[in-house]
Amino acid sequence: MMKLKQTLAQQTKLIDFLQAKVSETDKKKKKFFGSGKSKTETVALPRLTDAEKSLDKERSKCRRLQEQLEKAKAEVMTLREQLLRFEKHSEPSGTVTLAPVPTSPRSRAVMEALTYSPASCMRVSNKNPADEMDGLESSFNEVPAHGPSSRMQHNIPHRFQMTLCMRGVNCAACLDSVHFGRYASRCQECHVVCHPKCSTSIPSTCGVPEGYVRHFSNAVATSGGPNVKFAPGMFEITFDGSRPQGWVKIPRAGGKQGWERCFIMLRNDTIFFLDDTLKPEEDDVAKLQQVALDVVPLRPQDGEAVVTGAVSPTELMGTAKSDLPYVLKVELKPRTTCWPRKCLYIMVPSFAEKQLWVSALEESARKSESPETSRYQLGDTVVTLQGNDVLDVNCTYELSFEYLLLGAMEGLFVIDLIRSTLRRQIKNVPAVFQVGAVQRLGTLLTICGQDRRLRLAELCELQPWIETTSGRDPTTGPPPSWRSVDNMEECHLFAHSEDAETLCVATANSVYILTWSASSKNYFKRKTLSTNEPCSCLHFTQSSVLVGTDLFYEVNLKDYSSHQFLDAEDSSLAFLVYGATQLRSFPVSILQVAPPEMDTEYLLCFHEMGVFVDSEGRRTRENDLKWTRLPLAFAYKMPFLFVGHFNSVEIIEVKPPGSKENPFHQFVEVSSPRFLGLSSLSGCMYLASFKDKQMEIMCVNAKASATGQGEKHDREGEDRADFSFTSSLEESLEDNRS
Repeated sequence: MMKLKQTLAQQTKLIDFLQAKVSETDKKKKKFFGSGKSKTETVALPRLTDAEKSLDKERSKCRRLQEQLEKAKAEVMTLREQLLRFEKHSEPSGTVTLAPVPTSPRSRAVMEALTYSPASCMRVSNKNPADEMDGLESSFNEVPAHGPSSRMQHNIPHRFQMTLCMRGVNCAACLDSVHFGRYASRCQECHVVCHPKCSTSIPSTCGVPEGYVRHFSNAVATSGGPNVKFAPGMFEITFDGSRPQGWVKIPRAGGKQGWERCFIMLRNDTIFFLDDTLKPEEDDVAKLQQVALDVVPLRPQDGEAVVTGAVSPTELMGTAKSDLPYVLKVELKPRTTCWPRKCLYIMVPSFAEKQLWVSALEESARKSESPETSRYQLGDTVVTLQGNDVLDVNCTYELSFEYLLLGAMEGLFVIDLIRSTLRRQIKNVPAVFQVGAVQRLGTLLTICGQDRRLRLAELCELQPWIETTSGRDPTTGPPPSWRSVDNMEECHLFAHSEDAETLCVATANSVYILTWSASSKNYFKRKTLSTNEPCSCLHFTQSSVLVGTDLFYEVNLKDYSSHQFLDAEDSSLAFLVYGATQLRSFPVSILQVAPPEMDTEYLLCFHEMGVFVDSEGRRTRENDLKWTRLPLAFAYKMPFLFVGHFNSVEIIEVKPPGSKENPFHQFVEVSSPRFLGLSSLSGCMYLASFKDKQMEIMCVNAKASATGQGEKHDREGEDRADFSFTSSLEESLEDNRS
């Protein structure tokens, strides 16, 4: 249709041009030839005849173009009506909904395939205009009204806008983490999120209807014949799922630097590595066993396989930064400590192939998990919302054992914890990104609205909306009055000191220190600190505030001086002080892990590891804590550390320094987990899970999971083997180099 519109516009311009030429000819005839009528007629008439012929020809082309355009519009309307009827039978609302943001590698691969379907081959050769018109008409008329699913195509580019990421998500292109407080590219229409550098690799599938994608996905999944070509010049991979194969690169053998090409095939949940492609008659598992250079089972009898869609730069020190986004990892973990782990790195040509390979490998690896592995009691369900009632939640704050405040893009809500129901929505509160109460001052702080303003309200004014008093409906009374905190805008994070006198607020380029004014009952700015990177975490100590930007800094609250928090003289921390930014090892979270009666100890969480330090930034434990998968979010409720991943939650028990006991460690499968906030109960936190147009808010109880696991001694031994405090980062880097 766009091609037709462009051609029509060009032809219209040509008509205008020819008409202008005719007018000029008429004027010249009168000006230069005067009364010489016979001579004028002899010269001008042939030119006028040629112009009229060209004009008639172009008008004829325009009429044909207009007919083709009307025909295209009619077919578009027919397709829309079909989708409307389809949605009317499948959904009560009867409206066409846009496809949700793809959350799995397979769904992303399907969206990518839509932009490169064979329908894109409907092009005409660049000949003369008449031939081009005839070719356009013939190719258009050959398109069937109800073509096969493989001819479906959608090619509308996204409208990306640079913004701060307000919650940890996976990049829609490279599958790596986009952490909270980091810059990201977000589509203004469909809200897909990716790294700014990956925005050019996102397929042009903005605004595609959900039924359209579902129909295409089902058709592709059931047809094992035709291949789908992802990008020009790339090899073809089928969506069959049972027989994926293709050219990739793997690290060179013998510890040598560099990568070498290899052809891999996934058959019977086993990866076969070959030096060349095979003929169709040789595609047999028995023959593959004989000719394969290496064989990696994804369902090992004595362990399990873990597929990771992205790797840390520290794992592949010799690999170019431009190649890292195309690398995925398959890790084979034995169930006993007798055998070491084995890591297999695979580099694919494009993001589309990567997403499909990750889906296929994850599906095979998931079969190796025992039912008990991922079905421990995670906690209690607080509330479940379905269909149109689902909220886009961001945060929670537990006011008491009865009531929980829930911040969402739809506003501020109250949850009744006793009855497990969504009580009501507080009036006149826009989208809420963070909420927290300052109990000593009797105020509630929020970051809300599209401009992310920092505002506060009195808890006493909110009380009627939280607790229903006898004989009164709070919705009939005036809403609570909100006050702006020193006109603070574009905020994404705040934290207050224990005495509530100091407030620290982060924006994209600055960190602000504010102090409380009792007379005005509000906070006011005292100090502004510029930052190289957006702040991702804040934590108050007795006399300072710790800030995580490109590095960890400590800001003295007396004179507002700042310095690097980590001890630069400690050789084991030198990498984190001087070389972290080069390898994207940036701060993610600051967690105080020591109880009040013990010496202060912090867990500083980076992108791929965590380090334990004291109040002076000195190392307190010899070993670092390394994440087995790339994390999205962290939370700590003594004594358990919660690490959020793409479709799972990792629970780690943090033992006191010097403890000889093996810590509890467990992965629990959760669909699209989103950390919301901490609970007042020991070892508990709130999270939301999204699946199939349903949202479930849960109170995760790590102690219950630990107790349930303790009853299975064999399984406990396996999980203890999974959890390993590796040596310091320098030692791990040495292992990677060797």
